[in-house]
Amino acid sequence: MAGSPFFFTRVVGLEPVEVGLGISLSAGISLLTSVPLGVLMDRHGTQRLWIGSAAVEALLFALYPFVPGLAGYLVVMVGLSVVNSTGRIAIQVYSLSALPPAERVRAQAFQRSALNVGFTLGGAAAGVAMAFDTVGAYRAMVWSTAAMLGLSAIFFARLPGLGATARRAAPGQERGSTFSVLRDPPVLSVSALTGILHANATILMLILPLWIASRTDAPKPVVATLFVLNTVLAVIFQVWVSRGADTASGAAQALRRSALSTALACLLFVVTIWTKDVMTILVLVAGTLVLTYGELTHAAGSWGVVSALSTPERRGEYVGAFHLGDRLQRMVAPIGFTALALETGGGWGWLVIAGAFVLAGSLVGPAVAWAERRMPAPPSPPPELSESVREKRER
Repeated sequence: MAGSPFFFTRVVGLEPVEVGLGISLSAGISLLTSVPLGVLMDRHGTQRLWIGSAAVEALLFALYPFVPGLAGYLVVMVGLSVVNSTGRIAIQVYSLSALPPAERVRAQAFQRSALNVGFTLGGAAAGVAMAFDTVGAYRAMVWSTAAMLGLSAIFFARLPGLGATARRAAPGQERGSTFSVLRDPPVLSVSALTGILHANATILMLILPLWIASRTDAPKPVVATLFVLNTVLAVIFQVWVSRGADTASGAAQALRRSALSTALACLLFVVTIWTKDVMTILVLVAGTLVLTYGELTHAAGSWGVVSALSTPERRGEYVGAFHLGDRLQRMVAPIGFTALALETGGGWGWLVIAGAFVLAGSLVGPAVAWAERRMPAPPSPPPELSESVREKRER
């Protein structure tokens, strides 16, 4: 993530706008393929597609140095978009299928803490390549990435298989028509609202650095310091913040806290128009702390929503649908929120962004409750199973 733009501009010779075109195209492909990829997992098994996606992703990274200009770059980016989406959906579907409901959110919190450690190490490795700033260093960067992805595919293959049970409808329960989740207003509403709330990542990674550089008197290295602060807090506190988000109502509460925290962070950032020197840095740190809390609670709430509102026999399809809002946000928020924050006089655009989060946060609870009411009732266990459970309870 950190080194790819430099690779394609320094080694392949693309213009920054061409790199941006590839990123936007990737976001559009991810939006279109999320649900179909989930359906494929429901039909053919999650683990097989997960292993294949990691292997193909490794191959595509290995081909980076041989990309022949813009056309080749776009082909590689489209391919990476598909296999990366496959991997993201697969790890969530596998976790939901392999773990009991009470452990799912906590387990995914540990996964996200590990992911942030990985971001830190990967960013450091990219920093080494950028420090050397040679073709050889950038090639070593992408080939080492390809090797790590290939190793990941081997690890995925060694995980316990889930069999076909997660893909069969339970007795007395209908599978439903394929892609019917796209005609499910409650699920799509929750997906859209959680996607809007995930725009806090766009604020951290894109808008805040541009704001600091162009609208405040803070030194530019502060940006890197805030990124490190965010990552360290995510590693340490993600599991703790995720407690209580393993039910639909608990997840909705976490998402509301995320919305209010992000809105408060926006209000703090706009204050830096009028602060000076040390006070500016202190306000930026305070805003980053609040924004990070919003990020962590959003992650926990999103996992809880997917766990509570997806049916086992169509889990891949539902996970893909819940990813739609985030994919759409990735296409719209960078342009819209950047224009609001940076292209409006006096910083009032931050107030509009804060209002968007408050509105989404106020709607997400009713939307989750609506979707929960529409969930099919679990099938009744066979009489012999009920008797066995009763005997165990009596003992």
